[in-house]
Amino acid sequence: MATRLYRSLVQAELKSMEEKLAEIRSELAPGSTFKNKGKRLRPTLFLLVNKYTRFINGNKRAAGASEIAIAAAIELIHEASLIHDDIVDRSEMRRGLPTFNFAYGDAMAILVGDYLFTRSTSIFLEQADKVSDLRIVSKFIDLAIRTVRGEINQLHQLLFLEPNQERISLEAYLDIISAKTAVFFGACCEAGAVLAGGRNELVNNFFDFGLNLGIQFQIVDDLLDVVGSEKKVGKSLRQNMREKTITLPFIIAYNHHRDNPVMRKLISGADLTARESNQVYRWMSIPSVVQETREYMNRYTVLSQQALSRMPQCIYRLALEDYLAFVTARDF
Repeated sequence: MATRLYRSLVQAELKSMEEKLAEIRSELAPGSTFKNKGKRLRPTLFLLVNKYTRFINGNKRAAGASEIAIAAAIELIHEASLIHDDIVDRSEMRRGLPTFNFAYGDAMAILVGDYLFTRSTSIFLEQADKVSDLRIVSKFIDLAIRTVRGEINQLHQLLFLEPNQERISLEAYLDIISAKTAVFFGACCEAGAVLAGGRNELVNNFFDFGLNLGIQFQIVDDLLDVVGSEKKVGKSLRQNMREKTITLPFIIAYNHHRDNPVMRKLISGADLTARESNQVYRWMSIPSVVQETREYMNRYTVLSQQALSRMPQCIYRLALEDYLAFVTARDF
């Protein structure tokens, strides 16, 4: 299969990043590292935006040690968040392999996740030799805070709302996925542009691009949980229902079946039987619900495309358009 444009333009940098990640993992005991290698979407986005900004500014130099180190730190944050997510969700499979917590237990998973978060912060600080670099450090510390807050707010919906309180809210859903997922994509774009000396207008435009891309990314993920296959997606599906996580397909299905006893039982916080759970998934997977979910997804795709359209055209903008197309169509 041919390498996509977006990946071909940062292939050398990603190779250097993998070497940096291997060096960091060697600091830990053998067998205590994260083996489930993913698509490296977030560091790839950071590198593409960084190269775009340098190209527009007339700086043709290759990415240096600082850019490679920050790309590695971004991937460490992502890996740490996946480890913690899998603990909370009690997931057993990710990327076609056993999750870290399933293989090594929650205690080891918590410690390794904490180490990766902390190690990523130390990398950012090591690279901070000017004010713009400190802005990047501040952005990713804020990202970590917002990510954890998003997880807490999501769990709060499950654990602390009274049975008669409204759990179904599109606004709350968007707030949670923005904090948990979308802000990370926005931060990757912002960091790439800032590190390359981008002007504020360009930096802000890239943040908007990444934020809307991230919202779209999470909606795709939530839809794949309903209509995807575990073999293609590479992780345990139907986790959202097991954990009573409110997703967009569920919100849409709920609006069509809110008076059904099964829905009322689920909203009350009670556990569903396997038969009842399958019924809810059938409601979530009917064509009209899938189509409405896709329409929401397309809105954020368009917002991302509009952000890119405001930027000068070059090979790296074409690569970012290719990246957006890949994220939109993945694994359907």
